[in-house]
Amino acid sequence: TCVCVLVVQGHAVSQRLGAVSLVGQILLSSPSNANGAEGASMGTHFAETYGGLFQSFLERFIDKQAQVRLQMVKIAECAVARHVHDNLPAMVGGGQKGGSLVVQQLLERLA
Repeated sequence: TCVCVLVVQGHAVSQRLGAVSLVGQILLSSPSNANGAEGASMGTHFAETYGGLFQSFLERFIDKQAQVRLQMVKIAECAVARHVHDNLPAMVGGGQKGGSLVVQQLLERLA
């Protein structure tokens, strides 16, 4: 029975890693708008539309497994870096203040 428990726990970790990776890919997806307007991405839209799922995703920052927490940090760093890269001209020119709520929540978890 001890071996079965380890397999089940390992399976649960791989499921959480897979779920984190999937939501991370969506968050890091390219802009959804065809005209290239600043700030809007499919990931931001997803997080705002499916707020409960995004909040569950954010809870993985305090997962009991280090692998899952490290994956979350990588995704959050990439999402924040991408947001800054995509919106830097507007941020420097004063056209945008603060950034998206999604990015703000990721930054809070990284702090």
